[in-house]
Amino acid sequence: MMPSDLVILGGGCAGLSLGVQLAALAEDGVRIPKTRILESRLTYEEDRTWCFWHPVEEPQPWPVAATWSRWRFSAGTDTTLHISNYWHYCCVRASDFYRTARERIASCPEIQLELGVDVTGLASYADRVTVHKKSGAFDTDTVVDCRTPDRAIACKATIHQVFLGFEIETEKVGCPSDTVGLMEDMAVDGQGFHFLYHLPLSPQRHLIEATRFSKEPLPPESLAPLLQKALGRFESEVRIVRREAGVIPMGLSPQADQPRILSGGARGGAVRPSSGYAFQRIQDWAGRTASRLTGSVIPASTLPRGQTRMDHIFLRAMQKNPDGVPDWFLRIAETLSPESFARFMSDQATVGDRLSVIRALPVLPLLHAALGKSA
Repeated sequence: MMPSDLVILGGGCAGLSLGVQLAALAEDGVRIPKTRILESRLTYEEDRTWCFWHPVEEPQPWPVAATWSRWRFSAGTDTTLHISNYWHYCCVRASDFYRTARERIASCPEIQLELGVDVTGLASYADRVTVHKKSGAFDTDTVVDCRTPDRAIACKATIHQVFLGFEIETEKVGCPSDTVGLMEDMAVDGQGFHFLYHLPLSPQRHLIEATRFSKEPLPPESLAPLLQKALGRFESEVRIVRREAGVIPMGLSPQADQPRILSGGARGGAVRPSSGYAFQRIQDWAGRTASRLTGSVIPASTLPRGQTRMDHIFLRAMQKNPDGVPDWFLRIAETLSPESFARFMSDQATVGDRLSVIRALPVLPLLHAALGKSA
């Protein structure tokens, strides 16, 4: 076992991204702490798909499996299509991310990734942190906790984004393969707001997800009827290649750092409150945290002033007025240009972009949410 100055708990997107950023600093000649990344799973699987908007002319730091310049919204008979020559919607597959991150980390002798390690507890002291495992305990200088929030933490979220998705193969394309169905068939039922998400990875391979925003963390399998209905639209038989599912806590306040224990990933507030997108924020957090841990110059946050406050108000308004949510998202899509929408979703919104979002939404629900009143 390698002695360590730093322990990263969780080798998922956040933990591996932090390891990658530390390895990059070491390659540039920065002295980094001896680091152990502890991950409970024994193997990495194709369990996630991370998507985000990226300027067309900027280089991609991660292997991108597919990009699209068109994304669509629909509710009932109303449809809005965005087409952009300047921003692409990008998809990073979990297998590509895990492989690339592990290769970059493995190239740095100061960092060690350990799989199959179950951490049972932490004890923080003035001069050290004791990490308790099933097989014993050890001390380290600093811990960054990137583990998935447990139920006690996640239940404090304003809304839970529940999703169930199948990656499928089909012989005949049932819909355009050059357009992402970003929020399709938006509707509300007894369990809240829901929509379909469609990534055409190739003409014959698609990722179809049913997503629901709910106050309670519902089991993903509750979305199976919506997903099966979506699969029935393909004109030829489909074969399910793999499955992905999860519950994303939205509006979760970052867990307060303790002496020598930092929070990362969803625990650290990386999930965007109003949308559930996290990949870009995790990369920003990882770069800033790596600089902080090594005493380097810390890059300025890309998050516009007031963005988090605005997101939380919108999230509370959605919680209190679920019946209006499909129309709200359509109005945002209709009001913002594709470029404005991409900037807004990428934490690069201008003042004009944010004002456009505000103008697109009804005043009273937002005002009541801001003041903490019932609609």
